[in-house]
Amino acid sequence: MRRWAQRRQVQVDKVRQFTGRPVFCITAGTGPRAIMFYKPHAHEPAPCAACMNVLSKLLEGQGLDGTQPQLPPDDVLSALTISFIPDANPGGTERAPVPWWDGTQYTNEEFWVWMRGRDPRTGKMWGRYDIWDIRQVDPKPETIGIVYERISEHEYVEPNRHHKSSLFKLIFRALERREYALFVSLHQTEFVGSMHDCMAILPITFQEQPEELRQAEQELAGHILESWRGLGGNPVPEIKPLGYTDVQADYLRRAWGEIHRSIACVTTEVRNNSLLCPPSKQRALCEAAIWAAISWALERL
Repeated sequence: MRRWAQRRQVQVDKVRQFTGRPVFCITAGTGPRAIMFYKPHAHEPAPCAACMNVLSKLLEGQGLDGTQPQLPPDDVLSALTISFIPDANPGGTERAPVPWWDGTQYTNEEFWVWMRGRDPRTGKMWGRYDIWDIRQVDPKPETIGIVYERISEHEYVEPNRHHKSSLFKLIFRALERREYALFVSLHQTEFVGSMHDCMAILPITFQEQPEELRQAEQELAGHILESWRGLGGNPVPEIKPLGYTDVQADYLRRAWGEIHRSIACVTTEVRNNSLLCPPSKQRALCEAAIWAAISWALERL
């Protein structure tokens, strides 16, 4: 980040977590059309590796793995301004027991306990909240899940569900500086009971968005699916809005509703913690989604 920040067409912004870790947003390019990629969750590591590899290809001419860029970097950076938040919760990442999840060391049940903490009543996964205070929850988790970002002495947030998170601080700061046409939220999930290894999802507020945004999101999601198939991925064929209901839907609507009114937003999911999708493929699928979004933006925005 320090080396890249010296370049003329690069801007690095950061906020510091309550626990002291810096959270970076790196923006590259001078183009008039701005897009953003971000990884909210500490238990979903492949998007971080993918973001850093794409950045290396754009800024250094080759990836951290030595591979070549899928598109000419000069053409991309002259047409687009691209922001990346590779890890929105490094404090959570730091608490992870291993650097990535591949299905060889932890069952999903064990993995989920690391994700959200251990419930003392059941020994299984604790609850999911947008913001919570350790003094007020009952029962208190025996362990703090790595999905949560600590924001004060007693408070924690899930990064993509509350505006007090470092993720939203960086997003709002970026929105003050430039107008974005596209957000891509990079995630991983376990696809329990499924042979699929990737999925593109429309916003939970999709039906309430302007028609031009809905059309753009559907086009981009389809483009990402084609890219995954070309890589040997097995994506979920249906492209639908995020299906959360009740309190989880309320969290997301409060956090993202205003943004969804003016910015096209697509979420990607890549299989996590599975022998069917080793770490190399996890990263490759995440990176393919990023390049697909960049190529789509070059053609459509």
